Amino acid sequence: MGSIGELPQPPAEETRFVETMTDQELAETVSRVFYRIFLEYWKLSNKLACPPKLKLPTGLTNLGNTCYLNATLQCLRVMPELQESLNKYN
Repeated sequence: MGSIGELPQPPAEETRFVETMTDQELAETVSRVFYRIFLEYWKLSNKLACPPKLKLPTGLTNLGNTCYLNATLQCLRVMPELQESLNKYN
């Protein structure tokens, strides 16, 4: 943030906009971004186990303005920790 009277420093690297890039620069940038995304996905996929298949039909009936509530319930339904806790509850 700096202190009073200190001017902010310009960024170390000049900001590049897609509109001003050449085709070669754009291709290199896109390939770097997709490579990073692929690596992150690969790391996550190796850590996560496949979620169990649901034995219930998908979706709930919308009762007017309940779509957000329905979406939240569907997200909670597939959480293994919540399923286990609810199964243990008497």
